[in-house]
Amino acid sequence: MKKITVFFCVLMGYSSMNAQTITLGPITPLSYCAGDTMTVAYQASGTFAADNIFIVQLSDANGSFAGFTNGGSSAATNGSIPVSLATVGQGFRVRVESTDPYILSAENGSNVQVFALPAPQPYASINGKEIDTLTALAEGLPVLGMTGALFQFYDQTSEQAGSSWLWQLDSTAIPSSSTDSSLTIEYFTDGYKKGFLTVTNPNGCSSTVSFTYNVLGCTPTISRGALIVTATTWTGGTSDDVWVKAGGIFGQPIEFVPDRRIFVEPGGSVVASGDGIFYMQSGSSFKTQDWNSSNAIVIDKGTSNVIGQPSGTIDTFFCDNLTFDYSQVQAGVADNPTPSSLTILQSVDHLFANDEGLPIEIRISNILGAEVLSQRGSGALDADLSPLPAGVYFAVVQAGSEREVRKIAVVH
Repeated sequence: MKKITVFFCVLMGYSSMNAQTITLGPITPLSYCAGDTMTVAYQASGTFAADNIFIVQLSDANGSFAGFTNGGSSAATNGSIPVSLATVGQGFRVRVESTDPYILSAENGSNVQVFALPAPQPYASINGKEIDTLTALAEGLPVLGMTGALFQFYDQTSEQAGSSWLWQLDSTAIPSSSTDSSLTIEYFTDGYKKGFLTVTNPNGCSSTVSFTYNVLGCTPTISRGALIVTATTWTGGTSDDVWVKAGGIFGQPIEFVPDRRIFVEPGGSVVASGDGIFYMQSGSSFKTQDWNSSNAIVIDKGTSNVIGQPSGTIDTFFCDNLTFDYSQVQAGVADNPTPSSLTILQSVDHLFANDEGLPIEIRISNILGAEVLSQRGSGALDADLSPLPAGVYFAVVQAGSEREVRKIAVVH
């Protein structure tokens, strides 16, 4: 009996020396936004197999591990594992498993909350007409209205009480930014405009939506590469612009060229069967075929030279005196360059830059040349200027091959 007792004690001692345990570190913070990454720290003791893996288990939103999902993993016995949080809920719990041997840590003991992101929907209205700027883009006609008009922007989503808004528009908008839920702006220059709407809910979760639209004017410029029509032409060629002179007839082909602009002088005419923006001077004529497309027509007031009933969508805008700018096409100068994809907007305490998913960097220096802020990312950056003292700074924004330097003023 004495030998058996001694042998039993030795076995117990050997077993306790090789027991495996996994201990979780504190998880902070406990509140996240959907898409955030949570870091789970852990420490393991004892002997594990060479091919052992530690895996984070995430419970369902009610704290149950009956239907857990696996998060990140690591082979290290001590460290931390990142976990991407995609599902919204208020009662998640976390634990860590080892694969060889299979053991589980205790769960973390506190609920992890994951909040939904806002889903802003920027809408606009002009002259009482609502325009979904994003749908308009998808339909191929991002025309919002004319210079000099008042544009009302608002978020059609019913956001949570306590949410905040940040509108950031290009510098030609008056005003160019607002923290109200809606804003009214005016443009005195035509062309394509771009804006961003950022909504932050009471849980600190933010979403940014960009939108683009075209503002038309009464003195449009015909580009150098315009197709010149003096007789009957039934093809648009490769040009985005078409210049129809007196006696010319342009048969707009059925094709998707929403950015094509057709300039028609007195005595010229258009038979339209496709998308486009039509500038019709007094004495020109516009006839529609039976098509299902979207068009915008700019016309002199007091004239009725639009005939035919389209089955698609047609928006008509009026000018007191529609005048064409021939400086580019007559002088033979280069076309306007392709609009830069780099957009830079500044509000009171933010400098926002966007470049269609490219790597992007913002560097801000004071007037002495000392760098005071640097930020890198991909696609979109929102640099917080609030920590900077009021004053004048220089911002260098680099995105791909594009580089822009701006003088900015910080006023709190």
